[in-house]
Amino acid sequence: MKNEAKNLDSKEIKSPYKEIFDKMNNGVAIYKAIENGEDFRFVNINQAAEEIDKIKKEQVIGQKLTDIFPGVNDFGLLDVLRKVWKSGEPKRHPISKYKDNRIEGWRDNYVYKLSSGEIVTIYDDVSVLKLKEKQLRKTLEESEKRRNQITALLKATKAVLEYKHFKDAAKAIFEVCKDITGAQSGYIALLSDDGSENEVLFLDSGGLPCKVNPDLPMPIRGLRAEAYEKGKPIYDNNFMKSDWIKYLPYGHVELKNVLFAPLNLENKTIGLIGLANKKNGFNENDKNLSAGLSELVAIALKNSQMLESLENSRQECLYAYNQANLYKDLFTHDINNILHNIKTASDLLSNIMEQKLEFKKVQELIGMINDQIIRGSNLISNIRKLSELDMLSGNLHTISLNKELTKAISFVKESYPNKNIMIDYESPSENYHIKGNEFLVEVFENILINAVKYTGNNPKIQIRVSVMEENINKFAKIEFIDNGIGIPNEMKESLFKSRIKKDKESSGMGLGLILTKKILEVHNGKIWVQNRIKGDYKKGSNFVVLLPLLE
Repeated sequence: MKNEAKNLDSKEIKSPYKEIFDKMNNGVAIYKAIENGEDFRFVNINQAAEEIDKIKKEQVIGQKLTDIFPGVNDFGLLDVLRKVWKSGEPKRHPISKYKDNRIEGWRDNYVYKLSSGEIVTIYDDVSVLKLKEKQLRKTLEESEKRRNQITALLKATKAVLEYKHFKDAAKAIFEVCKDITGAQSGYIALLSDDGSENEVLFLDSGGLPCKVNPDLPMPIRGLRAEAYEKGKPIYDNNFMKSDWIKYLPYGHVELKNVLFAPLNLENKTIGLIGLANKKNGFNENDKNLSAGLSELVAIALKNSQMLESLENSRQECLYAYNQANLYKDLFTHDINNILHNIKTASDLLSNIMEQKLEFKKVQELIGMINDQIIRGSNLISNIRKLSELDMLSGNLHTISLNKELTKAISFVKESYPNKNIMIDYESPSENYHIKGNEFLVEVFENILINAVKYTGNNPKIQIRVSVMEENINKFAKIEFIDNGIGIPNEMKESLFKSRIKKDKESSGMGLGLILTKKILEVHNGKIWVQNRIKGDYKKGSNFVVLLPLLE
């Protein structure tokens, strides 16, 4: 093509080159430099040039380039023509857009200098190519945008399954929503139980200063109210000049534009995503995307509630299973002891009957059997009480500590008329009150009964009541100090635990103390045992009970 241009005659295109000149698809224009190479005059153009520039040969030949194409200087071609005319070196003028009042289009120019001194440009109209390129670029951008949106939606969907806690899932989805829409700030809020205000789950101010007290309520009004009422996303790109601005409290972050997307669950709006300050404003695509993401937030809430419900059910089942095993162990342990004692008494009774021994001994053995029957009855009663405690744990009311202790002392003394029981209890000057139920007296009775059972015929028990503070809370401290056989140190830690040791040392004590501990747990109390005389467990025990006092 370069050689063809060199052979073009400025005055007349001779055969065979004239046919090539006229029929080639590239536009060709031949110029002669004028004004010392500052401008150029048309010498000739071919048919392709006429079609590309929508002009006839007769209109341009002999005319100045700058008159026919006034935009040639801005186009950049004039400067290239000047350089080629001066240097004689061919140059390419890269694809650029030409525009004047008559035509516009993208051109790709090659410029040469002929031996005659004339300048030739060979060029193509690449407007269609540029348009296709633009369309392709736009398509690729849209495709990339869609790909990013799909990736973001998948990430948000994954968050629903990945996070067990709703707040974590909601925050992850919010971050996706903020990124995908281009919002600078926002929040997620749930509707309060009475439906009057938003309870903010978390807020992202986007680094902008906000002087509003975060503890202030966020009432359902303005544009938020419309989003709740319609149950569909809504946005305003001129928020600061809208009527909604009157609802913003003083010191609020500037909101150039806002978008609210309701969280809909089971046909009810339970909260919303709020987004703000997107560069160039929100659009319908943002509205549609936020609708889908807000639905994922609602699903995350439902999923979290279901997981919490399942976990609660699992814990309840596990608790019930453990309680059933506990009751089984307790019952098996104590009933075996009872049956063993009855069998022993029965064998002795048979021997006595055979040997025709004294009637008094027979009465003692019958009394022993009756005691074991009563013990069995008490065992069943205690198992029932343990199960009832689970249902009565929330049924607490104000009771007098002194009254419950007095009742327990009377009950124990009446239960053992043949023992010389001495209980030293001086009622405190102040009548302490606690939150409790009818089972609390069982605690005091069980401790006193154990003290009586393991002391002999002359049990001495001292009851002391005082007040102590623990972590700024006040507790009644009740001490039951006995002169019994004491409890070895290795038994003290396991004494109140659920597992029952099958040995004679713990016989008869396990169920009562487990019941005692469980009752105290319902009352938010504590119990432990220590030696009456420090360092010598054989001198008796001191059972200590703590119960929270009412102010």
